Amino acid sequence: MLGYNITNDHSGPDNMIAYLQKHVKHNIEVQHNEHNIFSKKDPPRMPIDEFVNRLNDTFQCDQACFNIALYYLGKLQEASLYQHSSPIYYITRHTVHRMLISTLLLATKFFEDHARQNAYYAAQAGISVAELDKLELEVFKAIGFNCYVDTDNFVVKDYYYSHQLHALKFVNIRHRKNK
Repeated sequence: MLGYNITNDHSGPDNMIAYLQKHVKHNIEVQHNEHNIFSKKDPPRMPIDEFVNRLNDTFQCDQACFNIALYYLGKLQEASLYQHSSPIYYITRHTVHRMLISTLLLATKFFEDHARQNAYYAAQAGISVAELDKLELEVFKAIGFNCYVDTDNFVVKDYYYSHQLHALKFVNIRHRKNK
């Protein structure tokens, strides 16, 4: 894949579900914001765990993609906080599904050797291709157009609880020679 191996104690989808549910619960009072590209006035009815599992089944991507998507979620939130952008990208019941699909899409395209067309991923998420393209571009801009994940410093930051999630461990084997 990328020349390094990503390992973790728990599966990527389980980490993602726990992370998203915690943030949605914490941000329960945050309302729809029409200026936030990820926000929908009427939140999707599908529970987070079902949506993550559906994407896991249909994306058929490596579990590491979920961990990379977690990293991109953190970078997305960090960018909106530190660049004083309006709106700040909170993970809420109004934003969670769209933030997940766009970060997982970007992670899958970055990590996998063969990714599908956006039309396939949009159909899995129940949104239009044009909408998915806009969401993907927003995440890509927020991470500085740099999908590279520094495996030496890879820590998913939890900006709302002021501590780091320790569920992810990454091993950098860039210098390993191919046989």
